[in-house]
Amino acid sequence: MSLKEKIENNTNFSYYNEICFGKEIIVENKEILSVNMIKIISYNEYIPSATIEPLAFLFKECLKKDNKRKYEYYLIFLEEDYEKYTSEIIEAYNKKFEEKFCL
Repeated sequence: MSLKEKIENNTNFSYYNEICFGKEIIVENKEILSVNMIKIISYNEYIPSATIEPLAFLFKECLKKDNKRKYEYYLIFLEEDYEKYTSEIIEAYNKKFEEKFCL
């Protein structure tokens, strides 16, 4: 059992993490989204701690080939350690924007 699970099971503290996306920025044929991790610690109904941690920028580039639109996606991480969130970011993007892509 992890430390987080022990704390949640034996105290009134609970943890919440979510990957979310910032406002879309459009530059030429690229859509750019900031990718953030929101972390909230709560105690009963009181929230003593909440943080927003910037993880990466997600680029969606429109490529026109044979009169068809195709998109290329890529992530630029702010720190190398954040690469461990790649699959979670893809899953969150696909869920939020109802698109399917993989890197």
